[in-house]
Amino acid sequence: MMHTCTRCDEPIERGEEVVQMLGGLQYSAITPAFVELVAEWHSPCFHDEFQLNRQTRPYQCQECGKEIGFGERISCLVRGKETGEYHTVAEGRGYDIYTVKHYSGCLPYLQGHAGCRVPRISRLRYGIEDSGSLAV
Repeated sequence: MMHTCTRCDEPIERGEEVVQMLGGLQYSAITPAFVELVAEWHSPCFHDEFQLNRQTRPYQCQECGKEIGFGERISCLVRGKETGEYHTVAEGRGYDIYTVKHYSGCLPYLQGHAGCRVPRISRLRYGIEDSGSLAV
């Protein structure tokens, strides 16, 4: 998988600092299991499109305030160093993740942020129009 910045559309090289939006199932690990990379940015390209609210386990949804249950689908942001093309999640993330939400809130909060384009694979999977906005 080629890693490309959501803002500048340039490749993200192995070892570069990145911010990634992930979706997946929350079990006992720090990051979700069976993870899907929804979007990623070079660290300098991430202009606070989303507030980074640091959390440790047990996680609580930023939107509804409820604790994230075992096996629930979530979205979150992580900071770390880019991996190679055969890996998804950034390395060296530490023990915190940011802006944890129930997954249903993930893609709608991408809508309307300047410079934030949803990657093609996510657009196709979730029925998002080519402009990057959600199809109604």
